[in-house]
Amino acid sequence: MVVWEATHDNGWTTRIDERSDGSFGLWAGVSAERGMVDSIAPSVEDAHRVVMSWLRAATGHMQCSAGCSDWDIRSRRTAKSA
Repeated sequence: MVVWEATHDNGWTTRIDERSDGSFGLWAGVSAERGMVDSIAPSVEDAHRVVMSWLRAATGHMQCSAGCSDWDIRSRRTAKSA
């Protein structure tokens, strides 16, 4: 499984988690709180588009600056059935 996460200069974090069924879970919010929105998208491209649109709508964050991180992409282990 893969996780994409970016932090933004306004204190928000956007995160996309690949799920075992092939869909993608989305989250956007202030890092210390549970998110503004949780949802599911059918593709990673859709997930990126939707999560960034949430960020724009909620905070007016129209584009990233040098104070925002690139998408950090990492693997996440999943539990396997015995």
